Amino acid sequence: MTNQHVWIIALGIFSVGLMSSASAQTSPGSEFSINDPLFRETLDMDSYSLQIGDEAYNIYYAFVWDYNDDGTFVKVSSILLNPENKSLVMNIENIKDTKYLDVVIPNKLLSAEDYKYTLLIDGVEKNYEIDWFPEHTILGLIVPVDSGRIEIVGTHVIPEFGQIVSIVLLAGIASIVFLTRRNMSSLLHSHNRI
Repeated sequence: MTNQHVWIIALGIFSVGLMSSASAQTSPGSEFSINDPLFRETLDMDSYSLQIGDEAYNIYYAFVWDYNDDGTFVKVSSILLNPENKSLVMNIENIKDTKYLDVVIPNKLLSAEDYKYTLLIDGVEKNYEIDWFPEHTILGLIVPVDSGRIEIVGTHVIPEFGQIVSIVLLAGIASIVFLTRRNMSSLLHSHNRI
């Protein structure tokens, strides 16, 4: 294991410890919030906004070192919600060195029963560290070299916008059936008069 790998792991443990201490320092009745700019600045977190229906959900993330040995930077190219798999998919680029990544997920967007998520990196199940709060869950994970896709699978996603689509589709089909029967009935009555 190289010195860089040791530092990545040490900083990852430190960042999870920092998150834990942030929750421990809140007074009873108060709540940790990722929306606190001081917390985000401490961890140097970036954000990606997902627009689902009328609501925007911010996914915060931070690579411990977002640059590679050759001076290039790691990039999160997209983050998508997959309601069918009940998962959050992060597409990442330029992972030339092993990285430690913290991801902060709003529980309204994606959650898991008993906080037991499944983490897949390029389709391979991996271990993760977790810390949870009333409104957010934080996953810490090691991202191997040349990784391109991180999928965090939960058990609950936001109320699927697919339900609304299903209702609209059902109403559309019912309208078509009604109009078809009505037109067929009119056509038969006009044919009988001839």
